[in-house]
Amino acid sequence: MNNADEYATRKNVQNKPLIAVARDTVQTAEDARAISVKKMDDQRIANNLQNSADAQAQSQAQADDATRQKEQAQADAAKAQSDMATSQAASAAAVSAAQADADRSRLAAQQADSDKAAMRARLSEQLNSILQTRDSARGLIVSMSDVLFDTGIIR
Repeated sequence: MNNADEYATRKNVQNKPLIAVARDTVQTAEDARAISVKKMDDQRIANNLQNSADAQAQSQAQADDATRQKEQAQADAAKAQSDMATSQAASAAAVSAAQADADRSRLAAQQADSDKAAMRARLSEQLNSILQTRDSARGLIVSMSDVLFDTGIIR
């Protein structure tokens, strides 16, 4: 470009060399522009690639986080199921123990009733050997015949 300026400022210069220098200058400027445009395009492509890689990394991180959360939720659900199964087993054991206690109590009550009936029958037999007895809704009635009490005596 300096050469073109130099030729243009001289008064005795022919047009052909001036045109050739001007063409070279224009071609050099066009080459510089093309190189600049290519560099800008390369930079834009590189930025797009970097942005794409960053977005992909962020998406992968989000997917990994979601997977971790899902696994944690599954682990929590499994623990809850395990706790529920343990609780159900404990409840079943408690119900079983309560039923066993109820059965023992029922057997003890039946044994007490049978012991009571046996003692009543023995008492009735023993009293019948001495006095006349009979069973009624009010209980055991003993009749004592030939029992006499003194009357009118004050002591």
